[in-house]
Amino acid sequence: MAIKYYEDGAGRYRKLPIVRVLFAANLLFAVATLVAWQSAMIVLLRPMAWATNETLPSEHDLDHLFSYPLILFWFAPAVAMATAWVMIQGRRNRAAFGILSLPILVFALCGVLFWILPNTG
Repeated sequence: MAIKYYEDGAGRYRKLPIVRVLFAANLLFAVATLVAWQSAMIVLLRPMAWATNETLPSEHDLDHLFSYPLILFWFAPAVAMATAWVMIQGRRNRAAFGILSLPILVFALCGVLFWILPNTG
């Protein structure tokens, strides 16, 4: 008779491939916004500025990276990743999935509505 214990935590991460993909997507989105945010303003930030009814800054300096529409693109995924990591440590995998999918769904919804609705794009 053998008793096996899985206290090392290695087994629980194998069950979360979709959460790992969402972690990677949020990380990629946040890092891409921080690194190439002038390019992101052209394509990605216009729909979010439309959705928040805010104007994008005309200057391209680092001070404007902390302004309202721009901060959503790197701070929201960072907070979602940190919160989801805490949820995974507490073995709340469904909550982690929901938290990680929220920034991606909001950005996708804003982008789709911006390009589909008339007189916006």
